[in-house]
Amino acid sequence: MAFSEWLTDTKTLVGLTMIIGSAPLSFWRFKNASAEGCFGSSGSCAVAMVMLTVVGADLMILSGIELDHTRTLMVLFGYIGVNYTLVGAFKAAQAFGQANNENVIAIRRENKLEATNIDQDLSAPIAKVVVAFGAQTMLMFYYLEGLLAPLDLDGPNVRKFWASSIPIQIMAGSQMGKSFLDEMPFWVYLMQNKHQGLRKSTGLKTIQFAFPGKCEIVLRLLLSLVGNCVYYPTILFTLPVQLMSSETSMDFVKDTFAVVFIAGIDDLSEPTVLEFIDGPLLNDEDD
Repeated sequence: MAFSEWLTDTKTLVGLTMIIGSAPLSFWRFKNASAEGCFGSSGSCAVAMVMLTVVGADLMILSGIELDHTRTLMVLFGYIGVNYTLVGAFKAAQAFGQANNENVIAIRRENKLEATNIDQDLSAPIAKVVVAFGAQTMLMFYYLEGLLAPLDLDGPNVRKFWASSIPIQIMAGSQMGKSFLDEMPFWVYLMQNKHQGLRKSTGLKTIQFAFPGKCEIVLRLLLSLVGNCVYYPTILFTLPVQLMSSETSMDFVKDTFAVVFIAGIDDLSEPTVLEFIDGPLLNDEDD
């Protein structure tokens, strides 16, 4: 695949135009991040910006897939590796030097943490965390194996399923997983502070457990980094390519739920609040 051939392809040109066209909306959204209405974070203009960007990127990827399937995926994986994994790790390292970040200060003031995935749920045994990560990793290998398999672009449902996957991709972007950078105050606080223990309320029962050691915190952090900076963007960017290979409409539905499950396998059904304990730990309490 020649770069010039891809760059001059109609789909690439349309995709680039859409992405460039979303730039003004992105600027207005940035300036009005806390506003309500059209330019708010969930307003109509914000949704339009996301749609233009996603469809534009998908058209450019589809153009590359049609010209050279394997090479396009390798370039895409390289982009994800640099833009999400390396940049994400760099920004995470920067965050550890900002002990007075307002979000970290808020955690200190409220004396509690909010966990949204199993890596952050410090009450979950580390063995369970590792098993969940292992299951997610195994499913990711199967996902990539299917993604790299030859794709019949002349199939009767290929274009239909590609287009059908775009709204799912947009919805999944806001519902699957969570940005690792959004988790940084959580991990920064744990690495820079120490308490006697933590308290977690589950229904009518309250459990108390010891504060984890640094090695366990680092392991949980790294597993969350891989899940949210490698697996999550890989699925998000390649979702249309994977789903367009479905053979039937029912396969498309099943594949959709299976793929979304992989990305969210480590997510908790609802956020869990962990309160700090600085006194002696007691036995489990029934309220």
